[in-house]
Amino acid sequence: MTGRRGPHRGWGRLESTLLTFALRLWPRHAREEDEAAVRLAFEERRSRGGGTWDLMLEVWDVALAGLRARATTPTAGRGARSAMPGTTGSGRRRMGRARGGIGTAIDVSRHAVRSAGRSPGWAGLVAGVLGVGLGATVAVVAVVDTVALRPLPYPDSDELVRIGVEREGRPGFGTISHPNYLDLASATRTLASTSAFTAFTMGARTGDTSELVRGGWVTGGFFETLGVGAAEGRVLASADDDPGAPLAVVASAAFATRRFGEGSAIGRSIEIDGSIGTIVGVMPASFVPPEGARMADTELWAPLAHAPLPVLERDLAFLEMAGRRVPDASQAAVEREAASIGAALVETHSLDPRAFAGLTVGTLREATLGDVGRTLGILTVSVLLLLAIAVLNASNLVLLRAFDRVDALRIRVSLGATRVRVVAESVAESVFIAAAGGLLGLAAASVAVEWVAASRPVALPRLIEATVDLRVAAFGVGVSVLAGALAGLVPAMVAVRRSGRDGTALGGTARGLTSRGGRGARRLRDGVVVAQIALGLALAGTATLLGRSLLEMRRVPIGLDSEGLYVATLRIAGIGGDDFDPAVLRTLVNETRRQPGVVAAELGSGSPYTPGGRVGYIEPEGVEVSREDRIQARIEFHRVGGGTLEMLGIPVLSGRSLSATDRADSEPVVVVSRSVAEAWFGTASPLGRRLVVGGDGTFTPRTVVGVASNPRYRGPRGEVEQHVWIPYEQMYGQALDLRVRMSDAGSADRAIAAAAGAVPGVELRGVRSVSAQLEESYLESTFFALLFGFFAIGAVLFAVVGLYSTLAQNIRSRRRELGIRMALGAGTRRIVRDVLRHGAGITILGIVAGSGLALVASRLASTLLFGVAPGDGRAWAAAVATLLITGVAASGLPAWRAGRTDPTRSLRPD
Repeated sequence: MTGRRGPHRGWGRLESTLLTFALRLWPRHAREEDEAAVRLAFEERRSRGGGTWDLMLEVWDVALAGLRARATTPTAGRGARSAMPGTTGSGRRRMGRARGGIGTAIDVSRHAVRSAGRSPGWAGLVAGVLGVGLGATVAVVAVVDTVALRPLPYPDSDELVRIGVEREGRPGFGTISHPNYLDLASATRTLASTSAFTAFTMGARTGDTSELVRGGWVTGGFFETLGVGAAEGRVLASADDDPGAPLAVVASAAFATRRFGEGSAIGRSIEIDGSIGTIVGVMPASFVPPEGARMADTELWAPLAHAPLPVLERDLAFLEMAGRRVPDASQAAVEREAASIGAALVETHSLDPRAFAGLTVGTLREATLGDVGRTLGILTVSVLLLLAIAVLNASNLVLLRAFDRVDALRIRVSLGATRVRVVAESVAESVFIAAAGGLLGLAAASVAVEWVAASRPVALPRLIEATVDLRVAAFGVGVSVLAGALAGLVPAMVAVRRSGRDGTALGGTARGLTSRGGRGARRLRDGVVVAQIALGLALAGTATLLGRSLLEMRRVPIGLDSEGLYVATLRIAGIGGDDFDPAVLRTLVNETRRQPGVVAAELGSGSPYTPGGRVGYIEPEGVEVSREDRIQARIEFHRVGGGTLEMLGIPVLSGRSLSATDRADSEPVVVVSRSVAEAWFGTASPLGRRLVVGGDGTFTPRTVVGVASNPRYRGPRGEVEQHVWIPYEQMYGQALDLRVRMSDAGSADRAIAAAAGAVPGVELRGVRSVSAQLEESYLESTFFALLFGFFAIGAVLFAVVGLYSTLAQNIRSRRRELGIRMALGAGTRRIVRDVLRHGAGITILGIVAGSGLALVASRLASTLLFGVAPGDGRAWAAAVATLLITGVAASGLPAWRAGRTDPTRSLRPD
């Protein structure tokens, strides 16, 4: 024992500490009487070489004895040390007499833990199988709970509404102008508070540190409408909406910590887009900006009155709007009032219906959720399939072990143990193992959900809020207990039933029992494996479909050259104003082109793979356009420099490209994509035709001078987009990006920074790679392919383990039969062939049985597919081939062992 305690002295201290804690559970009088004897017995077990696991089980026995003593009469607690091996005396007799319902439950629990401890490898395998299934289930449930079940993280969130503008020919929630918002806010009686806001990339400077921050220009009622307050300082108020008031800024907890560390941010000076302000409040770390109102990830909030935006223009709509209903006002009342106010605005200000046709109202929760139900349904069904496979696999492992213990069960039943007690002990053992697996699964799920919330690889709303909270953890514990009970109940009942046959004759062996009249048992074991394979086929086929879908997506030509292409976000002072000098833009472009490594440079808006591209509509002259066509159309228009199409690698198919001669004083022109030409002009050439491009508020007719190929600015997924390109000097706006093609990727940041720094009034806010953004467009499909791949691998591995275990147990139970066959002349090849045929038959039967479920699963996953049909033959053939190969491989080792059966040993009496 000295050798054991020398290198493991730390374990010895831990064992003694746990024993002390276990003794604390005893009644005081029992502890005073028997503690010395218990410690002596414990040390004797340790001195005899008891391992750490054995001693931990002894500690468990001591703890249960104390609990049992507390649950019975005070005198019954005396002698609780009888739970320790080697102890004797009246205490044991008293404990035997005092056992009641609680005592029996404790005995069952004690037996479960010790029984699992005798087979740690088997217990670890079952716990691992259930842990994988439970961990995946808890992770998906946490996401579904956050996205679809929890209320929005604001007080009385069901009272929050989102208000948008209806435009002729354009569905959805359109943005509103500030003057129209003010008229609505003053006229409403059903909304207790309202706010207008817009997300904006802000250049924030504190001290010598500056960075590009996603922020929001908001009206003073923004935080009041949401019903949230500041953790430090105050939130914005209506007094801050006065343009003459000092610039007040509210910061997120993350921004304040990043900039000021442990110090307070309140009262600190901050420069936002050239304006000096003061941080007046810091929001709680738990505050989540309203994602359904397009304010996700914002970190700074400042009054809209100080924004460098055209807030006074009634025709320029760029603001989102939200409100909070008066408590006694229904949603229908808000909708009726909004319709009335919208009609009055149209009449009073003679608003063009193409820009403002009325107001529409919806709940903020509906706007946040969007159309995510199908995606969540697919995730839920898939993870439940994996959980079902894990439970079946665990049941199979428990069943096989139960059959191996038939002799022991028969002896216990013959000696007086009730079948209910034996079944209860088996179920308790499975529940204990499942609980251990559940704890592992909860830990893995917490890590997985934390990673998903931080990286957000899939476009699900509120994903940043996802966490394994107490509700989800309680669900996981409940499922683990239920899974353990299901995994242990049926196998225990089957094994007890078999152990009761001929229960008076204690001779024979488990092999005799399972071979004699064991066809039903073998069918049960095989049926469990068939069910696993059937469920596994659905997951393996879906994963293969998603993998092929990702490959097909990557084969789609994007219609432009992203290699070496960079986009720089700029702040250009005064752009769009009446006094702005366009020469600043030409100087910036020329200065950029002079930088080392720059191949080409142009200005433009609506860059590839960047959210925020302008979306509008067109009205071709001489073409009849129905209202339905306008509603379905999605035209993306871009203000660009003369050589933009050539720099992006977008070929012009007919006519000409835009050029540097297309200035503000020249004829208004436009280049359209081939998709626009085909959708709006049919087979006729659009060259020379005129069209009105909506979105700039002027509805100026422009002449089509060229038709370009179809680029995919928003990634390969979805329908081909419709684009129009307009010279930016003919449509000035508030923001232009600098697009730069580099020969040396490493010098992009330096070159662009040098060019921007050389032009007064130009501030560089950030540089991004178009190639990297293109890769991000594949991220969601890659995530689902990997996720379902994980599900499929787990399902196949579970099926392999189940098939292997079933065949191995079958070989053990038929060892005498195999010995007789080989003694009578059956060759090794025939024995091996029979086992392989058995394994292949189970696999094929599972594939056939799972074909219907696989068809349903593929239909559910159809919304995640791209370029691949749900019934794609190659994908399903690959899934079937994978299951067949793994099934045969799982049968190989049992078949090899069966072929090596020694007749002389197998026929030897037990």
